[in-house]
Amino acid sequence: MDRRGYCILLLVMLIHHLVSAQSFSTTGNWVVSVPASTITEAGNNYTQGITSATDQTLMSLLPGTNNGQNRNGIWEVYISKEDSDWDSRLIISARRTGTGTPLANNNTITGGTAYTTTSATPSAFFSGRGGYSNIPIQYQVSGLSVVIPVKAYTTNITYTFLN
Repeated sequence: MDRRGYCILLLVMLIHHLVSAQSFSTTGNWVVSVPASTITEAGNNYTQGITSATDQTLMSLLPGTNNGQNRNGIWEVYISKEDSDWDSRLIISARRTGTGTPLANNNTITGGTAYTTTSATPSAFFSGRGGYSNIPIQYQVSGLSVVIPVKAYTTNITYTFLN
């Protein structure tokens, strides 16, 4: 059977978040179809990745208190994934493509501008101080190959906000 006529549905991403005594939200998901005809290299050497829009997810956060202790608005965001139906040869990464809108003049945000590969273990993504709205997040899927079966793949990205 000729694979070139098929489309590969690579990713349905759901964005989740965990919070404790602060305001934190994410909006966005990503569904991408890749025509099989775009994957022309044999084996595991297809190096081109598929990327989402630069603002595929928008994150807003306002630090509060954690266990009754105020940490002066200092916070960290961690990223992880939980596979629903995912081929381990596919690699999903995320990066922060901007700062969003700071909610005060002395706020800071650092890290997360290079792609961070997701795994089941939470990894530090970026950190900062003070509140922000509409921090843009972009995703990339790499590891595409003709040896990966044609089907729909699903994973969930989880952001954990600690302050």
